[in-house]
Amino acid sequence: MKTNEIKLEDSPESKNVIFVGDISFTLWLEFEYWTEIEDTTNDFFNMKIILNDGRSYSLNVWTFEYLRSAQNEDKTEGEDGLGEYLIPPDLFVGKLDRPLIEKCVTNLIKNDELKEEWLDSEDDDIIADFDLLVEIAYDLSQQFEGVTTKDKRKGYATHLLAKSVHSCFALLKFFAESKFNKFSDPFIDFSSVASLARNLIELTNIHWYLTVDNCTTDEQELRLSVFDYHDSFSLKFIAERLNFNETGINILNNRITSLKDTIEKNSHFQSLNKNVKKMILDGKRSSVLTQFEITEKRNIDVEEFKGYYKLMSVETHSSPTSIGLLSFTRSYDEDWEMYSAFSYLLLHYAAAFLADLIKTTGEMWSFRFAKEQSEEVVKEYSSRLFKEQEVTGAKNP
Repeated sequence: MKTNEIKLEDSPESKNVIFVGDISFTLWLEFEYWTEIEDTTNDFFNMKIILNDGRSYSLNVWTFEYLRSAQNEDKTEGEDGLGEYLIPPDLFVGKLDRPLIEKCVTNLIKNDELKEEWLDSEDDDIIADFDLLVEIAYDLSQQFEGVTTKDKRKGYATHLLAKSVHSCFALLKFFAESKFNKFSDPFIDFSSVASLARNLIELTNIHWYLTVDNCTTDEQELRLSVFDYHDSFSLKFIAERLNFNETGINILNNRITSLKDTIEKNSHFQSLNKNVKKMILDGKRSSVLTQFEITEKRNIDVEEFKGYYKLMSVETHSSPTSIGLLSFTRSYDEDWEMYSAFSYLLLHYAAAFLADLIKTTGEMWSFRFAKEQSEEVVKEYSSRLFKEQEVTGAKNP
């Protein structure tokens, strides 16, 4: 089936408001974002109807001519009984034309013909928004291909962004509605969802801790050195036990010695308590601050974070709680609704962390959003991450 190239600019017509009595609506039409259309009478597209009361409907739409093309395509490719039957779209129209489609939707509203099955659920919205966030993160990460910088913070920001994209693609494979999932009805492995969500959230916290937080020069240098030291220590541990090349192990030993010397001379390191210093030098901590300390420093609700973190952790590991939840699900929840609900809950929470990572990385490199919709989604989800300020009532920027 053919695909169409997407252009980045917003369609100004998508903001047109159409009134039908007391109801008004706007239309998002996929074809207005294509760079070219070969034949407006022979194509298909997706559209979204957004009502003024907050409801939105998503439809797959074909032209009448495309119905014949799809049937011929199935005959040629041997699908759907060689064209003997077709699963229809939600709506047929004469051509890809905004005024025509606005009239169609007006009639659907007048005649009360908007189907319940077209109505977007909250879960549909988060999948669409998370898909968009991942697209933005991926596009942003591509801007750094071949880019070199002497600024270590910028360098780490780009590496952590790229790592987050990989985690996101893996995470979305468990959600049937995602455009990045080729399976129509995948099995939701909640343990995997929890593990990937935790990985993504931890990564975004580390991104902020290493590259965004405004701390003293000594503390910043210590954070970067400890991160590199833990990396070298872990690689050495793996290499020695898996009998890797001795030359590589020697290189790691030299690097560890150099970084250890840098860390021990750092004035901020010298101010830390004895236990923290020991854990760092033993290679047991990759950061000076814990995930909870980073979260609190970011002005994120720590108690809420701890609740989500515990939920993700008990499923990441083979804990008694994870085994108990599985046992309950197999006995009393045949449709796995509890795991599904938990999965969407984590996706909502992780989306806020991802959005803030995108926002801060873009600001660091002075990048501007190509699409207004992208900027709005990133800002909206990023703002959800932070708790209300007690004095002003304003949210953390």
